[in-house]
Amino acid sequence: MSDRKTILLVDDHTLFRKGLKLLLDQNPNFNVVGEAATIADASGIAKMAQPQIVLMDIALPDHNGIEGTRRILRLSPASKVVVISMYAKMWEASGLAYPVLVDRLVDLALERHERKSSLS
Repeated sequence: MSDRKTILLVDDHTLFRKGLKLLLDQNPNFNVVGEAATIADASGIAKMAQPQIVLMDIALPDHNGIEGTRRILRLSPASKVVVISMYAKMWEASGLAYPVLVDRLVDLALERHERKSSLS
């Protein structure tokens, strides 16, 4: 059995979602098991894949991320939801997920890139 963390990406911005997948695919600790641009699609994937981690955007075309998080947790109760948002305070208040500001995510990616470059 693999120790890799399984991840579902939920974001309607294709470029952001694909870029995040590219970063995660480079890390041997993660396995992206699905991508979705809507809560409807994410719910189906979550039900089948039972991801350990769901990276969730707040603003999606069919529902907001808070409602989406509730739906996904009903279908995959062991999943941990990490919100990628510019609206962390709202998520903290919901108590449903762990907010990560987009700015912090970018900082982490840049730090990783700098470490990798310094090793070359």
